[in-house]
Amino acid sequence: MKKFRAAFLIEPTHHDLTILKQYVSRIEFLSSGSDDVDELPVVISEKLIHFNPETDVIIPVGSVLTSLLVGVLLSKTFLGKTIWVGVYHTNDNNVKDYFFKDILWNHEKSLT
Repeated sequence: MKKFRAAFLIEPTHHDLTILKQYVSRIEFLSSGSDDVDELPVVISEKLIHFNPETDVIIPVGSVLTSLLVGVLLSKTFLGKTIWVGVYHTNDNNVKDYFFKDILWNHEKSLT
C-alpha cells in the first residue's frame, strides 16, 4: 500500500476522509471553498509551495473551477514531473476506497 506524506485536497467537502487517512500522514486543503475567485491563484499557489510531487498526492474533490486552476498551476510548476492523483471510488463489491494514479506533466505531448 502506497503511503504519502500529505494529501492536498482542492477544498473541504462532505466526503468522509477516514479511508484516505490510512494512505497519508496529513491532509491539507488548497482552498477554503469560500475564497474570492480573484484571489484563488494566490491562495492555491501559496499552499502548493509545500507540495512535493515525490511524496504527496492531489485529491480532486471540490469546485470544478478550483480543480481546473490547481491543474493549470501544477502543470506550470511541475513540468516534466510525475504527480500522484488519488480518486475515491466504490468497487463492484460496494467497498469504498481510493486508487492512486501517477500522471506525467509533459507538455511535449500535444493534444493536437
